[in-house]
Amino acid sequence: MSSNDQQKAESSEDKIIDSIYEHIVRSVCIDVACNMHELIKTGALPPSELIATSSRHEIYPELYHSKSPSEVTAILESFGTYQTPTVSRKRKLPSGETSEDDPDGQDGPSKSTDEDSEGDEDFVDPSNTIEDKPSTKQAISNLDIWGKFPPKEPKKTVKCAVCSRFVSTSRFASHLDKCMGLSTARGSSGNPPRASAYTAMK
Repeated sequence: MSSNDQQKAESSEDKIIDSIYEHIVRSVCIDVACNMHELIKTGALPPSELIATSSRHEIYPELYHSKSPSEVTAILESFGTYQTPTVSRKRKLPSGETSEDDPDGQDGPSKSTDEDSEGDEDFVDPSNTIEDKPSTKQAISNLDIWGKFPPKEPKKTVKCAVCSRFVSTSRFASHLDKCMGLSTARGSSGNPPRASAYTAMK
């Protein structure tokens, strides 16, 4: 067996191994994705457990380990990921001028005016409003594995033996009472029942 044939055999074996490995990885990824999708859509796994952490302390624990705040700030500034928090709030003065409150509170605590209190009363937080809506778990439990509401079952009908009409199964009992004259007989006190289709057939 020549060296060229040996190289071709090895290359073909490598291709076969790569194809098998790629097929296994693809199958595992599809299986995991489908299972996670089913868990989320059916409500077995809430989406809050899948949200990535946004705190730097959790993402970079080694950065904050045994370091002072000034050192951490210097490292973040060197990477360009640190932004100095600037919180400013303007409030109206009785004279009509606007003054900017110090975010650090060095100029003293800010005093709330009547206009601010009136504005706070008019403001309604939409997150605090209570609406008659079903809970998330109850809404998700009605969905299928694809997150869609299943189609309603078609209404079943039954043919009435008296009038030969098709009536819904949920209303068949009351319809049969009317056809046989039982409802009129029960409702009338002392009066004889009226002739119905059932008695006419006899």
